[in-house]
Amino acid sequence: MDENKHLSVNLAGTTTLSIGNYLAECRYRVGKLQKKKEQGWLQECEKIYSEAAEQARKRLCPAKFAKFLYEVGAFFHDNHVIEKASEMYAESTAIYKKLTENHPESYMSHTALSLGGWALTQFELEWYDLAEKGYKDALKLYCKLEEITSLPPSMDSQLGIARNMSNLGYLHKIQCKYELAESELSESLKIYRFLANTNPNKFLPAVATNLYDLGRVYMDIFQYNKAEECLSETLEIDRMLEERILDAHIGKVAMDVYNVAFVRYYMGWFDRAEQEFNEAIDIFRQLHEQYPIQYLGGLCDTLNMSALCRLRQGDTGQALAIINEVLELMPDGANYNDTKGEILLAMDDTQGALELWKLALELDPEILEKTHSVLYDELSKKGLV
Repeated sequence: MDENKHLSVNLAGTTTLSIGNYLAECRYRVGKLQKKKEQGWLQECEKIYSEAAEQARKRLCPAKFAKFLYEVGAFFHDNHVIEKASEMYAESTAIYKKLTENHPESYMSHTALSLGGWALTQFELEWYDLAEKGYKDALKLYCKLEEITSLPPSMDSQLGIARNMSNLGYLHKIQCKYELAESELSESLKIYRFLANTNPNKFLPAVATNLYDLGRVYMDIFQYNKAEECLSETLEIDRMLEERILDAHIGKVAMDVYNVAFVRYYMGWFDRAEQEFNEAIDIFRQLHEQYPIQYLGGLCDTLNMSALCRLRQGDTGQALAIINEVLELMPDGANYNDTKGEILLAMDDTQGALELWKLALELDPEILEKTHSVLYDELSKKGLV
């Protein structure tokens, strides 16, 4: 080998080894900061990774640099530094796109993965048009990769399609594009079910999440039977997961029980719904004792629905006792004051109901846009509001 060429190869190897050691040291420092989570730890991590990215940009080959940027983006994304995550994903995607032009089979999946991450950050920043385009572009890449390769679809490819399809469905749900949302979430659910058959521990949580989102779509379009079916299966899966991972999933189970009861309430199954609300209340009480702030809202919402169940069954006395407990916990809850007003109206205390409606409106001027108020409807019929 020519002496100059030999020297060049050795120097390149040394440089690569050096930057590798440097990045490993950066990861180690970030890991220590994350473990301690002392004040300002995230800002320190951002400084370390920003400096590391500048060094890596000059010395790593494009593929390795793009991978490093994606790794850093995922770190910031996991820790809710969304704008920084978006910046890292965007640069990673741009590099992978160039690599894909010459080596599509090698880099197309990486481009799609990075693009999907970037789209998710756009969604979280509420740039919905950009998010939609990113999800769709990532989907196209995953589908194109399946076309150009002679191999059967890989698990990573299937997961990428399911993840972006599910994200599109959720985006369209919040935009009230229900037909699109139902189609996309149903399609992603099929893939997640298939993946869960091969690896239930890894993919059953995704099945449950997808079922929940689909159930919420059906609730929004008043297809309560379908909503109940989806949400009941979500609860079944999360109960099973709770048994495997002990207490870590109990809050999710409580919300699942609440959601199933909520659907059954709107189906008119008040007795059955009340039983399930009471089950959720028991769990939320335990959680509220351990984490008073985190689970206060869940406890109050569930008690509120239990009070409405008692009201629908004609037990105004018990309904009033329950809602009074809620208002002791959260006196400024507009919806809870609205519920108490509805109970007082059923007890022929029209003046008390009117005062509570005015208070609810004062606490939240947008209450009518957020919830259907039976109290408002009844007072309107009487010409009082």
